[in-house]
Amino acid sequence: MSNRLNNFSVSEWLKFTQSWFVNNSRNKGVPEELIKEFVSFFTKAGDVVLDPFLKEGNTLAACYHSKRNGIGIEPEEGCVENAKNLVKKLEGQLQLTLTGAGQHCKQFVLQGDPSNIDYLWQQYSLPEVDFLITSPPVAKGLSETFVKIKSKLRDGAYLVLILNNWNSLSAWGLVQEMSGQFQFVSEKVWCQEKPLSPQGYGYRFMPNMHHHYCFIFKKIK
Repeated sequence: MSNRLNNFSVSEWLKFTQSWFVNNSRNKGVPEELIKEFVSFFTKAGDVVLDPFLKEGNTLAACYHSKRNGIGIEPEEGCVENAKNLVKKLEGQLQLTLTGAGQHCKQFVLQGDPSNIDYLWQQYSLPEVDFLITSPPVAKGLSETFVKIKSKLRDGAYLVLILNNWNSLSAWGLVQEMSGQFQFVSEKVWCQEKPLSPQGYGYRFMPNMHHHYCFIFKKIK
């Protein structure tokens, strides 16, 4: 049986399709290894991955280590510099290894607003995107930004939105908004073990949020 989506074995495929997983990393933002798992499942080597809310650059590090081309968009100058320094450091390390000469994938850090994606694509002559993964901020008009990005994705491309620390109402509200333009495929739940705190003790129920939603969408014509 051929596998057109990725290079996973049957056992690797089965493991990934479990609807929840645990990652207890305490690193800032979404862990690189978590992003790499999604990138490896939804793409093949040499494909183009977009993160329109790049932050510190973990998505590009995941792309680099899995031999995918990465494009990251980030408006904050400090985060842009950190991401560029991270990519530079990774490229410098790889040049010292035996596999360095075989690494042809590129990582691009672009400073700008993802809602202005048409301008960025024209300015840098960027290619069609095979996969989108990002951890967006809680913000009004977020679904409108993804509608603008839609034209840069190839037909059939998957999108993974990792909603880090979003409450359920906001998270599923975004799914409803996005479903008008993209096919909602499923969700994976990222669980974390954290210390408990007595939130709302004595006056109302307030849960200790130890999970994050990873919503999976697909571009359809």
